[in-house]
Amino acid sequence: MMGGPRYPGRPRPVSELLERLMPELKEMAALSRWQEALDAELGAARAERCKVAGLRAGRLVVEVASAPLFAELSGFERERLRLAINERMKPRQIAKLVFRMGGTAVA
Repeated sequence: MMGGPRYPGRPRPVSELLERLMPELKEMAALSRWQEALDAELGAARAERCKVAGLRAGRLVVEVASAPLFAELSGFERERLRLAINERMKPRQIAKLVFRMGGTAVA
C-alpha cells in the first residue's frame, strides 16, 4: 500500500476514545486492588511469583510462575487465602480462588 495509513470515516473526539477505554481502565484498577490483597497475604517472596490474571463470576484467577509454589498454594493454602483476601476486600468477595501455571509473574 502506498502513502500513509488510512483512517476511515471522520475524526473522532478524544472523549469517545476515553469512553471506550474507561471499562478497561476500571477493570485494571480493580485487578490491582485484588493483587495488593493477594500480595499482602502471600508475603514478598511468594508474591513476586504470582499475578492476578482475572476476575469473573466470583472467581479470582492467579497465575503462578513456580511449580512448587503452585502446588503449595493450590493444595494447602487455597481456602485460607480466599478467606483472608475476602476479609481485606470487604464488601467485595470471591467465591473461588483458582491457581494456574503461567509465565507472566517474575521468576
